[in-house]
Amino acid sequence: MSRERAPRTPNQALRFLLSEAGWSGARLAREVNALGAEQGTPLSYDRTSVAHWLAGSRPRRPVPALVAEALSRRLGRAVRVADTGLEGAEGVLRGPAGPGAGSAVERLDGALRTAGRHRAALSGAYSLAALDCPAGDGRGDRGHQGGRGDRDDRDDQGHRGDQDAAPRPSGIRSTPHRASDFPEPPPRAPSGTPEAPPAVAGGGRRTGGPEQEPSGAPGFEGPSPAPPGRVDRGHVESANELLAFFSRGDAVLGAGPVYEPLRLYLFETVLPWLTCDMGPAVRRELFAVASRLTYLCAFTHFDMNRQAAAQRLYLTSADLAREAGDRVGYGLALRGLSVQAHALGHFAEARQLAERAAEAALRHAPPHKQAFLHGQLAVTLAGSGDARYARHLAAADRCLDRSPHGDTPVGAFHPGSLALQRATVATSLGDQHTAARELALSLRHRPADERRSRALSLAELAEMQLAVGHLEQACRTWHTFLDVYPHISSARADDRVRLLTAKARPYSGTPAVAALLGRVREVAAARGTRGGRRPAPRGPAP
Repeated sequence: MSRERAPRTPNQALRFLLSEAGWSGARLAREVNALGAEQGTPLSYDRTSVAHWLAGSRPRRPVPALVAEALSRRLGRAVRVADTGLEGAEGVLRGPAGPGAGSAVERLDGALRTAGRHRAALSGAYSLAALDCPAGDGRGDRGHQGGRGDRDDRDDQGHRGDQDAAPRPSGIRSTPHRASDFPEPPPRAPSGTPEAPPAVAGGGRRTGGPEQEPSGAPGFEGPSPAPPGRVDRGHVESANELLAFFSRGDAVLGAGPVYEPLRLYLFETVLPWLTCDMGPAVRRELFAVASRLTYLCAFTHFDMNRQAAAQRLYLTSADLAREAGDRVGYGLALRGLSVQAHALGHFAEARQLAERAAEAALRHAPPHKQAFLHGQLAVTLAGSGDARYARHLAAADRCLDRSPHGDTPVGAFHPGSLALQRATVATSLGDQHTAARELALSLRHRPADERRSRALSLAELAEMQLAVGHLEQACRTWHTFLDVYPHISSARADDRVRLLTAKARPYSGTPAVAALLGRVREVAAARGTRGGRRPAPRGPAP
């Protein structure tokens, strides 16, 4: 005898929220689809889908988190997944939590667990409300003035310098920092203090934070590895060497081969070290390098269009830097959040984050990182129509003039980076000819081994050349882009291939364009590239 299915309970909570928002089911479906596209998750819901939710069905992750985020932006207040009535029996992972929700180590544990290669859906949704955290926590307590610039310019103004509705709350507080947010660095341990040699991390211990799911949940690693007995400067030096290694690999190869090994290194090796016995100076240095590794991990997820995971990791990088008393690291993390927000079209939030980054870090940063901060602030000011962008571009130029070197694993910046940001500013101002000229200048100054940045800048330059009517020139530039593309793995570069096809197709009757599109098909077939993701966020490449 077959068992009858229990009738579904109508979702009154979601119905009330829709009524409060003044939205139809079709409007909610459109907003959810847009948020999915924003973070690289193509969706095609319609009003009938929402009707099913109202009748009691529950969509799969990350849709409940996207519904909550859409309603939060509409209503100007935080709407939790539980408030929507879409939370399943297994529970839904919460979005990024505020600084008070567990220690930085616990938050790192949770962020790394949910950022696994095949678990993008478990990361939830990119959240504007979560940006409240860095703005309220990371501002300098001495009223630092400044701008922005970053070596995320690598290629998208992310880790070497790259970038690219209905009314919504800014989600960013203006509460100034307290001096206690950044304690004075602890005294160095006496030089004769004995410390044990580095130990290899092994399994056994769990660091659970309030955001993470049980270690047995599908798709999550098991318990966190057991820490070694004591950590010394050898561990810090090792972490710095791995930071340089992963940073180099990301610049040359793109994030594809890097983001998962880097996440596992943080989870299996660095995370256990952070809970070990160590001297105060070593602790400060270890948390600072852990912050930069987490920043780089965030940027690699950004490059792979995993926006929710990237945001959680940027926020965690800020937490770790704060615990280290590292104002520069804190500012870099806020700058990373600003680059991401700008690329996703949240220009007001991007500007405020860039301002907070400069306030926190500018006075404490070396010249090339000051340029990094000034440059990003200029980009966001131009994006919001603020004429002060020119002041910060000039400041970035002066900082580069007095910078002995700018090639650091995080926050690297050079003349090619600044030219890219000038191009982004010109694009925001509608000056396509200047943008094309600055992109060409950026490519002349960009080192040949920064392949992903070069590829993204080439694609941007070709699009700009097409926009100003130089079709043949654009085709030549696109061919140069296709020369580089097979040697990198980057979701943003994949998006540029799809955008190339869309922009060139109207001219397919032209022999040069027909040949270009034929080559695109060959490259895509060899690479296995298929459609499915939205075009890359607009913005500079680094």
